[in-house]
Amino acid sequence: MIGSTTNISTGIKSKGQAINDKGNGDSKGQVTVTVRNITDKLGHQFSNKIPNKSSSNNTQAFKKIKNSLHGTSWAVIIGISQYQHFGKNGLTNLIFADDDAKAFARSLLNLGWSESHIKLIINEDATQRNIMIALESWLSKAGPNDQIILFWAGHGFPDPEDPEKVYFACYDTDISIPATGYRMDRVRATLEERKSKNVILLADTCHAGKLITRGDGSRGISIVPNIKQQNTPKGWVFMVGADTDRQAIEDSSWSNGAFTHSLINGLNGAADGFQSTGPKDGVVTMGELRAYMNTNMPEETQKVLGVAKRPVITTSTGDPDIWNLTLQVKQ
Repeated sequence: MIGSTTNISTGIKSKGQAINDKGNGDSKGQVTVTVRNITDKLGHQFSNKIPNKSSSNNTQAFKKIKNSLHGTSWAVIIGISQYQHFGKNGLTNLIFADDDAKAFARSLLNLGWSESHIKLIINEDATQRNIMIALESWLSKAGPNDQIILFWAGHGFPDPEDPEKVYFACYDTDISIPATGYRMDRVRATLEERKSKNVILLADTCHAGKLITRGDGSRGISIVPNIKQQNTPKGWVFMVGADTDRQAIEDSSWSNGAFTHSLINGLNGAADGFQSTGPKDGVVTMGELRAYMNTNMPEETQKVLGVAKRPVITTSTGDPDIWNLTLQVKQ
């Protein structure tokens, strides 16, 4: 199976190769990746070349890659600025959502992630089908001790006939037909099926608060850090940029959505030791990031937009140790 993928550092498409090919003509379960080295802004080189797990010659190499993250982490990152059906039924193109996704992917690379563990999907590639494949097939590699991160920047919308049903807009979504979007509760259910120890769900979209609460009354979800892993409880962490009655915000002052602007600055070091939430030690924990975003996002939006907008940040567990998790890969 040959397909296209988006290079994280450049955002340029290139041809990919099929992996997990069983050699029997059956393409089921294959995943398309780019086989090339890239260099991020800091000059670090990353490679997403993955050895074939089924090859005996590559067994040890595969194990080294799988174990290198000390409880492997996987990220699906989606950013949609351009929509196939923009202009219909109030659906508009955005300015910075694709840049939000690329900026978050670069932050993970700078935190030590391998590109092979990041699936970046933007604009015309972010069809409902491709996103479904990423969440339901590519993420099937995640195990019970692993960590999953989903980042989504773009539009969200409710079903006008049933406001309890709220959707992410995919590139090919026609919002007059809500089922052409990706229901937020289906996104959650799909991630829950992975049964991974921890999940971090980050969304810079309107109506993203619906990811946290849903009709069946079940609780939310969270993620495991690569540091202090043994002390971090199982669970989900939600950080979203807009509640169900808010609009996602983006402004040229930031070149990002307001939520993503604060998120990236925090991950890039501004949250380290913020307000003595933790030690200033070069590692940003989710607790430090929460404190930073709860302060920085309202300040930034008040200054630029004249009204303070706050993120919605919560977890599925009452154990405070969940906030010790970090997105930084243990060296």
